[in-house]
Amino acid sequence: MTIPVNIITGVLGVGKTTAIRHLISQRPPNERWAIVVNEFGALGIDGAILDTAGGLSKGDGGVIIREVAGGCLCCAVAAPFTVAVTQLLRRAKPDRLIIEPSGLGHPGRVHDALQDEHLGKVLRIAATIALVDMTQVARGGALVESEAFEDQVNCADVVVGAKG
Repeated sequence: MTIPVNIITGVLGVGKTTAIRHLISQRPPNERWAIVVNEFGALGIDGAILDTAGGLSKGDGGVIIREVAGGCLCCAVAAPFTVAVTQLLRRAKPDRLIIEPSGLGHPGRVHDALQDEHLGKVLRIAATIALVDMTQVARGGALVESEAFEDQVNCADVVVGAKG
């Protein structure tokens, strides 16, 4: 049996953490979820927000959150990302894994890391969801033309228009 993985991607500030909080609120009570949050900076704000949303202060153990800070999961911190996922799988034994790459991340590279010879045996990418700020798309410019944005949209199974 493989563990389904959802990747929630999008540029900085588009609402990835809010979307994950909503998903957490819909989690079936009999499932354990693990969430990997990639914080680009040293301060883990998204992880703290999700920690509260996941009810961990209540001690139900249904949602386990792991931050990987210091850069993009797919580039600068690829090895720490793989270690974090491996540790989560061993310790938490989740029924589902959700990954929130940095808004600067390239989900195609995250896909590659999840399908390596070790993780690929236990994980199955279920869906990649790209959140897109439609006001920024309408304006065009550097964001829409960036390689990261293109990768986020091209790798997505579902694209969700956010803001508005």
